[in-house]
Amino acid sequence: MIDRKHDLPVTRQCQLLGLNRSSVYYQPMGCSDEDLLLMRLIDEIHLKRPFYGSRRIRNDLQDLKYEEVYLKAYETVAEARSSIGNYFRFYNRERRHQSLDRQTPDQVYEGSVMWPVAA
Repeated sequence: MIDRKHDLPVTRQCQLLGLNRSSVYYQPMGCSDEDLLLMRLIDEIHLKRPFYGSRRIRNDLQDLKYEEVYLKAYETVAEARSSIGNYFRFYNRERRHQSLDRQTPDQVYEGSVMWPVAA
């Protein structure tokens, strides 16, 4: 579309095509593994508890950061994903919360659900 080697300046080519000149120079950056992991965690929280707002999701992620991530040095993304998944299972199924009358989130929001335990 835009030919930088053409005699017609890039500015004029953009005008003729109805493009913003900045879009010609913009080079998208990929997401880091950490950003992808964070986005996946946000998606998991939202899919499991769609009634959570952004503040509640932020609070859950802060708890995760201080209680799980800062305490461990993961070697790989797969190890982090597995360990953080275990933390969420603990947080939602076993950890009793003062604000929930000492019940787990699963007990409050899904009733007394009995989850299968993997061997």
